[in-house]
Amino acid sequence: MDDLLLRFLHGATTPVECDRVTAWLRESPDNEAHLRALEEILAVARSRDERLDPGEPPVAMDLIRKAERSRPPSKRPHRFRPPAWAMAPLAVAATAAFVALGLLGYGRWSAGDNDVRLVAEELMTGAGESTTVRMSDGSVVRLGPESRLQVMPDGSGRQVVLVGRAFFAVTPDETRPFRVHTPSGSIRVLGTRFQVEAGVEDMRLVVVEGKVALASSGSEVQVQAGEMTEVRSGRAGAIQKAPGLAELSEEWMGQFLVFQGTPLYRAAKEIEELYGVEVRILSAALGEKTLTMWFTSRPLADVLTVVCNVIDASCGIEGGVVSIAAKRQ
Repeated sequence: MDDLLLRFLHGATTPVECDRVTAWLRESPDNEAHLRALEEILAVARSRDERLDPGEPPVAMDLIRKAERSRPPSKRPHRFRPPAWAMAPLAVAATAAFVALGLLGYGRWSAGDNDVRLVAEELMTGAGESTTVRMSDGSVVRLGPESRLQVMPDGSGRQVVLVGRAFFAVTPDETRPFRVHTPSGSIRVLGTRFQVEAGVEDMRLVVVEGKVALASSGSEVQVQAGEMTEVRSGRAGAIQKAPGLAELSEEWMGQFLVFQGTPLYRAAKEIEELYGVEVRILSAALGEKTLTMWFTSRPLADVLTVVCNVIDASCGIEGGVVSIAAKRQ
């Protein structure tokens, strides 16, 4: 039915099909709500900054106050102040060990499966909370439990301070590397996806796509897709094979997918790993099309609906096998 509804929303149905949709809508108010939800998903998916839960963003401070009121007094978060090493003049910081990522714009606050949008210069999560936020430059960050993300006040939108755990999908910009500052090392990024787990004295870096430069103790190493390394007491360890996306999801991210200019053939591998299916792309040209979107705890059907409409393809699933084919002209 969804395929018919999508063609209906595109104005590509025959008169007989239009009558079928009209009759279906009259059967139940839930059917009309389903159509409106599908329309919203399709509209958002067509934009570069993909969101699956569109809606008017509430005032940022109202969200912050509401989140704080929901915590027991003893656990209420204090405003995060970056440490002295993070607030040094940027010209000095450039010669020190730092991690390079991007500036916080807005995104979604998650407490379990409940997501809302947030506009702020800093973000904190409590125990059991995760947040997915979209930065002002279009980069996406999923912040793990008991973590803090602070925007650096240099006005570039491409530098943050991180204490805790986060997964980054960075918008490429060769003129402005994305930088993340942590107490124990630094990462300089042009555009990629990776996870950082930063403590006071150590850091773990896992690269899923692209390549980043990790600086610590005055030296720099290149970490590529499928690789990971750790920093302990200021020194980077050996490059090792990174865990897969499913393992990272089990650790803390949950059922989370994020693509940032990611080719379909690469995205298909991650869909396979996360949902336990086989994905067959029946056109080489389709495999090179790129996706920029994210999904949090979405059924496979929702993921396929959005992906295939964004790349203008046809999707089907049978017996645990997903087929993605070019639409017939």
